[in-house]
Amino acid sequence: MSTWASYARLARQRARLHIADVVRLSGLGRSTIHRWERGQQTPLTPGPVRQWAAAVGVPVEEALAAAGLRPGPPPTTPTQGELLDPNLRRLLRALSDPDVPEYEKRFVAEFFRLAADRLERASEERASEERAS
Repeated sequence: MSTWASYARLARQRARLHIADVVRLSGLGRSTIHRWERGQQTPLTPGPVRQWAAAVGVPVEEALAAAGLRPGPPPTTPTQGELLDPNLRRLLRALSDPDVPEYEKRFVAEFFRLAADRLERASEERASEERAS
């Protein structure tokens, strides 16, 4: 996958936008966004990149560099941690922070355990319902 494809897809995900949102906000075609994110096409001119950058909320110059339309190093691809919700990142940092009291760490850890259990039960229920139908 090209640098532009990875950049475009991850920037959109980081902005918590669906492709339909980017289409609506940018005025670009759905197939264009799909082809960009799949690495099947890269932008040939700055105009569409500017429209896309405004819709996704990234710096235009950064997007142009990622598309290969400006000199300079392409932006780095965001890490999985950068894609996490900021509140989840705060909770994860608290678990490893030596200044956070142990009782608060236990509370956060228990919250994660309960949330994971709930998601697992919901997933099992959906699978059971699908098998039944």
